[in-house]
Amino acid sequence: MNVYRVVFVFLFISCFLNAQEAYFKAGIENVDGNVPWTAKAFNNATGNFKFAIISDRTFGHRPGVFGKGSIVNPLKMRYFYLPGNHDVTNPVMTKEWEKRYGHTYYHFLYKDVLFLVLNSMDTFSEIGDEQYSYFKNVLEQYSHVRWTFVMMHHPLWNYRNSGFERIESLLNDRYTVVAGHRHRYSQETRKGNNYIVLGTTGGSGRLRGPRMGEFDHITWVTMKDDEPSFTNLTLEGVLKPDIATKDDYKNIKALSNAAAFKSISFRNKDQSRGELVFPIYNSGSDTLYFNGQLFDHSELTYGKNAWNLTIPPQSNRSIQIPWDYRESAPNDSDNKVSIAPIKLFYKIGYKPMTDLELPLALEGVKDFEIFSPSNLISFSERAVFLDNMKFEMKGALANAKLHYTLDGTEPNMDSKVYKDSIFLDHTTTVKAKLILADGMETEVVQKTFKKTALLKSLNIKGLSKGWVHYDFYEGAFNKVGDMNGLEAIRSGKVRNFNVTEIRDPVKNKFGVIYMGFINVPKSGMYCFRSTSNDGSILSIDTIQVVDNDGIHGKVTKKGFVALEKGLHSFTLKFIGKRFEEVLSWDFKLLNDDHEFQEVKSDIIYSY
Repeated sequence: MNVYRVVFVFLFISCFLNAQEAYFKAGIENVDGNVPWTAKAFNNATGNFKFAIISDRTFGHRPGVFGKGSIVNPLKMRYFYLPGNHDVTNPVMTKEWEKRYGHTYYHFLYKDVLFLVLNSMDTFSEIGDEQYSYFKNVLEQYSHVRWTFVMMHHPLWNYRNSGFERIESLLNDRYTVVAGHRHRYSQETRKGNNYIVLGTTGGSGRLRGPRMGEFDHITWVTMKDDEPSFTNLTLEGVLKPDIATKDDYKNIKALSNAAAFKSISFRNKDQSRGELVFPIYNSGSDTLYFNGQLFDHSELTYGKNAWNLTIPPQSNRSIQIPWDYRESAPNDSDNKVSIAPIKLFYKIGYKPMTDLELPLALEGVKDFEIFSPSNLISFSERAVFLDNMKFEMKGALANAKLHYTLDGTEPNMDSKVYKDSIFLDHTTTVKAKLILADGMETEVVQKTFKKTALLKSLNIKGLSKGWVHYDFYEGAFNKVGDMNGLEAIRSGKVRNFNVTEIRDPVKNKFGVIYMGFINVPKSGMYCFRSTSNDGSILSIDTIQVVDNDGIHGKVTKKGFVALEKGLHSFTLKFIGKRFEEVLSWDFKLLNDDHEFQEVKSDIIYSY
């Protein structure tokens, strides 16, 4: 880790403060001459002052955007550093930060304005007791300043049990909170004050535009006599501080979902013609506008190639693209995949209230495969039951009916049409397809619902309560199965599933296999959930129950298994390829009023 990476690549929220040194009062002492700011002078003689905030640069950063930390050196003003999750993820990185900059959290006073610089990675997205006590004393000492800025990397007010609410309760009624981490800009008023989550300054993101909160910028702050004002500066221009607010989130999410354009393919019996359909759902609170135009296709002709329509709130419209081959149809299925995709240029969004506002809108080119699977048809998630169950299907589409069979035959226009939940009392394979009035249909989608029995509990004596065995592996694993056949580099017993406690503090590519027993309180059908970053797989009595495999962020997956009351063996496999590892699992008895119970030491056992 070189100094330039610490200065810039690992930088998330940093401030340029222009003003006079005489007004500056540091809240911390030098540690071996090191402090988390540069030694440049302030350069402003007025009572007011200005500073800029630089947002997320790291994690999937783009070449050419602030690529060298040495750009800090020529600056004529002071530069303050604040750590994020790519700076102080583990004790070794924290020690290196402290070696270079002295402190991971601190405060300073400038022109009667208090700056609190928090370490949101104190105990992994949580403010610890020592840091809380530090800022409690600071706020008691400076209770009458004219304004307070609270700077942190994670937007901890959106996290459960982060400890930030303790600091928040100490703040007066004149403060502003600024964070980053999410790579999506959002402004909100909370407790009567301004809370801002910044976008990016070169970090990863889809960059779909300011109204989506996805843009590169720096935030320019002017501290006036009564309160600060904020402006977001981009290469394209100046954006107001409420360009994307928390109140916009419903329509932002609705627009993202509407622009997913999940399609489904219909074909006639001889595959000579077809129709591609994708519904547009408007779950937002305003009217959605859609404009689409198809590109010419070398192999297909279209029955319609342009659309201009509106979708009222809480409703949907379907775009139908009838197509025929310009010449003869392919003779076999192998040729189908060689057909170039249908290309659609689109604009979709909500109209602004005034001509001066930027629209909340998206535009681009979408490719549709004409032989895409029937991904609009889905079944109830649970596929096992004890005595009986009701299952549901989803696949509603204008002008199409969802036909199904329960006897293993392929559905046709004479098969039953799905209208309501279906009762099952024996193992059944359900097959379904959507069929249009002219007979064109989708491919068959099927799922087997299995009647099962309770897995018998185990009668094992002499187990140690509160412990779980683990085997630890090192390697850059992409799947849990990559550990198969390897020899563990060490084994042991622990009382929890905190993987950070057993991995090497400076190596982030590893795998762990936990093995033990869990005591379930009642007999019945259970839902188990695994939450992990990166991948995990949970098995009960050698049966895989939850598949949360792969390299991904924090994701929760669930599965179902029928268990008899008592002890059952479990295996929980985990792989990590990045810092910020997360692993937890919980369970719940179906049709029970209790909430999910996290698996902890009080119900686990080991040899």
